[in-house]
Amino acid sequence: MKTKISVAAAVFLFPVLVSTAGPGPAYPQEKAERPTYYAKNVVFENQVGNAAEALGKPDGRYAEIKPGGTLILFLEAKIYPSGILDDGMVVCKEEGNYGLAGWLPTEVTDQGPQYAWVLLVRGRSPSSFRLTTLVPGEGSAGIDMIRITNDDSKSIFVDALVGYGR
Repeated sequence: MKTKISVAAAVFLFPVLVSTAGPGPAYPQEKAERPTYYAKNVVFENQVGNAAEALGKPDGRYAEIKPGGTLILFLEAKIYPSGILDDGMVVCKEEGNYGLAGWLPTEVTDQGPQYAWVLLVRGRSPSSFRLTTLVPGEGSAGIDMIRITNDDSKSIFVDALVGYGR
């Protein structure tokens, strides 16, 4: 018996790991023409050293997310799916594997919008990510809170979280 699974369900059930390999090739249309937003607040940290070092522009100071640790950051402004371009990146000191998720409204009920952590997919350049178009309501909702989870067996060092605006 075959079991069918929707693409949206697959995104929730099978986490996407992002490999950080340092800055990749710059895509001029992404960097020059789009506003850039940085993390401005630490919302939550677990097994993280110097979490505040991941705030603001890249400056060579790092938050250390230990294996199994989680860091949730709040951006200066919401970022939205661009379609074909990268929507943001995590600036790290060295290679590592981590999971990324955005806090996104998944449906609207009588009580208001309902939110869930939705996995973000790997972008075109190393350490970048894209907001998937597989989640209902994503096109207009945008996100401003991102969760970084260390899925590696060694610490990862995060310098900055960068989001690109419209």
